[in-house]
Amino acid sequence: MLTILKTNRKHFKTLVFIFLIIISLSSCSKKTKLSEFEREYKDLNFSNAQIVEKINSEKLKKVLKEDAIIFVGKRDDLLSQRALKYLLEAAKETGLKKLYYYDESFNLEDNQEVPMATTIFVKKSKINYLHTFTNKEELTPEEKDELILLYINNINELSDTLCDESC
Repeated sequence: MLTILKTNRKHFKTLVFIFLIIISLSSCSKKTKLSEFEREYKDLNFSNAQIVEKINSEKLKKVLKEDAIIFVGKRDDLLSQRALKYLLEAAKETGLKKLYYYDESFNLEDNQEVPMATTIFVKKSKINYLHTFTNKEELTPEEKDELILLYINNINELSDTLCDESC
């Protein structure tokens, strides 16, 4: 009888140990769950990337009918990377809660092409402002500040529905 108790104790300890490992692993995976955008662009080290939602063409049609900020770009396009970095800085400063990311160019209803590295500010189903980043060279500190201010001003135009209290 004593042998059976010792064996059961060993199994019990082993089961408890395995159970604790499973619990700790499951809680770790919840903490590190990344969005599709964060997984794909992780190596670019964007700050504030958790607010970005990558969207497809169906979602784009819906988003263009609401108040939203949409960035059109490509992962390996240098202009897109630079513009998005500055847009995310402005988003962080304003408390922007959501930024949509569309990963290819498209045409608007009036056949105007929206090229890569373009930010679209939509208010009440109308394009309030459209900015295409075209600087092939790194921006000077003054140009960077000017661009971030432009983004901040346009984010603030939409602030009642897109930002937290800091807008």
